[in-house]
Amino acid sequence: MAVNKWAESARPCQAVFLFRYNVIRITTRFIFGPQNSIVFRIAFAMEQEFQLMIENLKTCPCTSGKAYNKCCGPFLERHATPRTVKQLMRSRYTAFALGGHGGYLLDTWHPSQSVGLTAESLSLKATQWLGLKILDFSQQGDAGMVEFEASYSDKEGNKGVHHEKSQFVREGGKWLYLRHEA
Repeated sequence: MAVNKWAESARPCQAVFLFRYNVIRITTRFIFGPQNSIVFRIAFAMEQEFQLMIENLKTCPCTSGKAYNKCCGPFLERHATPRTVKQLMRSRYTAFALGGHGGYLLDTWHPSQSVGLTAESLSLKATQWLGLKILDFSQQGDAGMVEFEASYSDKEGNKGVHHEKSQFVREGGKWLYLRHEA
């Protein structure tokens, strides 16, 4: 599993932000009370600012080292479309790792290969995914391949590594997962 040094260095910063936020929130409510609307509005604005900073510190599950909202987040939230097979692979891994993104997984699966799959079934988080390691990738024209290893822990706590070569195809300017070679 890849070690995310950036995430490790960001955790103390996140703890400082949370501590400062809680001190300000509790002190403001204790001293001024919730009835003081100006102070309460300032504390509320600070709370939103701290929440945004904390969100920006969350690292992406795909182990790219980037913040989630700068990496796979825009793809899963449908604000952007992956331009490369590597971006699609990382975002699909993140969708599986987080769970609840079955619609995205289904939309990025080639229709000829997704028969019988539903967004609901793909949204279930049946496996604890621990990390993604891209071993190789290629992209030429409208075809692409990503070879990767994904480490996981099953429901019984047994750890393993899933190795796969995924094939992708671009149709209508959109990359789609086609199939895999074990």
